[in-house]
Amino acid sequence: MLNISVDGVEFPPGSTMHLKATIRNTGTEEVLLEYFTGQLFEVTIRDESGRTVYLHSDREFQRYLMAAPTHLRLTPGESRTETMEIPLVYTRGAEKDKPLPPGTYTLTVYLTAAVQGHPSGTIDGVKAYTTAQIRIILRPAEIPRAKTCCEEYDRKDLLERKVLVGTEIDWKTCPILYR
Repeated sequence: MLNISVDGVEFPPGSTMHLKATIRNTGTEEVLLEYFTGQLFEVTIRDESGRTVYLHSDREFQRYLMAAPTHLRLTPGESRTETMEIPLVYTRGAEKDKPLPPGTYTLTVYLTAAVQGHPSGTIDGVKAYTTAQIRIILRPAEIPRAKTCCEEYDRKDLLERKVLVGTEIDWKTCPILYR
């Protein structure tokens, strides 16, 4: 069984998400996983039109080069978790390394290892045994608002007009000076 979790559902553009992917042996026998690239999981992010805008192996490819296959044995009930930092940027095309714009995206994690005794297939164009996915939202950055006079100064200073004119205060919202 493949489970994924991230450190939020909404993120500001250009931020980095922390992803945990866990594979658990829910069967009654030991399972042998074999992967040649050193990458147990592949991660994609697709925009609302279904276009792949992020592919984890595009960013981390050199790390996954290995000459011999890697083997991972999981006994019944045992699990393996990998934590990955996922920068919310494009990994391909003219937009490469630019922040993903605000919108709704689908994050998919693929178990790319071959599972002994179970055939893997191709899922969404990725050779994988199974997947898990979630929706994430990139929200526009908030525009900072001016503080009100009462958030910045106490009543006595306002009434005695000890506050400097020209400060970044929205004076028209002052309930003390404009009653």
